[in-house]
Amino acid sequence: MAQSQSARLQAHLRFGKCRPMTIVMNEPTHAAEFNAWRAHKVVLVSDAQAIGSVAVIRSLGRAGYRVLACSTSEDALGLLSRYCSVPLVQPQQPAEFFDWLKRVVAQYHVGLIIPSEGFLLRLRPNLKHFQALLPIPGNEALAFAGLSKFDLFKLCAEHGLTDALPPYLLLEDTKVLPDAAQLDAMGSPLFVKVDAVCSIAGQGSQVFRCNDGHEALQRLRSLCGKYTKILVQAFVPGVGVGAFLARWNGQEIGAFMHRRLHEVPHTGGFSSYRESWRDARILEDARRRMQCLTWQGVGMVRIPMEPRRRQVLPVGVQFPFLGFPASGFVRRGRFSVGHGRRLFRQNACCAGRLSRCSIPADLSG
Repeated sequence: MAQSQSARLQAHLRFGKCRPMTIVMNEPTHAAEFNAWRAHKVVLVSDAQAIGSVAVIRSLGRAGYRVLACSTSEDALGLLSRYCSVPLVQPQQPAEFFDWLKRVVAQYHVGLIIPSEGFLLRLRPNLKHFQALLPIPGNEALAFAGLSKFDLFKLCAEHGLTDALPPYLLLEDTKVLPDAAQLDAMGSPLFVKVDAVCSIAGQGSQVFRCNDGHEALQRLRSLCGKYTKILVQAFVPGVGVGAFLARWNGQEIGAFMHRRLHEVPHTGGFSSYRESWRDARILEDARRRMQCLTWQGVGMVRIPMEPRRRQVLPVGVQFPFLGFPASGFVRRGRFSVGHGRRLFRQNACCAGRLSRCSIPADLSG
């Protein structure tokens, strides 16, 4: 649900229907005119087997865009959606991927690509050929930093935005590791985080919980030679809340906050049930980080909140290019154009709305 609203917003942006603080520029008056205009705009959605991608396909299709969906699996759920105009099975071999995508873009006149992390990493060697079709920052280094927890912490440090971050350690030279005592000094438990964008042989992103410095050191040794960068982060207790911002051409066009009610797994993971929420101090901190990092697109600042003392401190940042300007942007599972115009023009978020994301994952938790 979160991804679906993000994708729809980015489609509006890509096709020139947004300007700061006003969602649509020179818009048609009636819904039929909207759909007629959007019917000529073609969007390619990747990883049609993923629940988030299915939400994107349905959201864009309902808005009137012509949606193409692709996956390496021919029975991917999104390829069967009524909102998927053209189902495409992409080659599994990386060597064939670039030529296949060029043919698809040319044949169907694709104007926007909504990529997953894996799709974007496949595009990386030939990113310049598709840059204009992707809703990501024009700065390639910043775009891929949005996929790396290490790079995001480093960017915050370079801009003097470390005041609210948890204790952390950046390991860029994995040949030189800290000792167990140094790791223990950060507290416990510790979390060792690695990202696919920093992998050497195509390994995925992973997070490892370590009970103490000795266990963390063993984990670091096992990851050396597999990733070029490793982040070690101390534990921060609390209920997760997030501040979501949409920025385009240096200006903010939307803001929203939520509070996590249920995570999968329950010990800590992604948000499967959340409530719209607001805290002016946290929102302002998120704006400051986004502005300093010159982020373009949709991003999130993630914060834990200690529920008994109601203490709220920003301690982490995530800037996914596909992003999640999440549940409060969506009402009853849909996003109306009129509601979106009012929401973004006022730059407000309505507190107290509930949203469930991914029923299968929620049940598995």
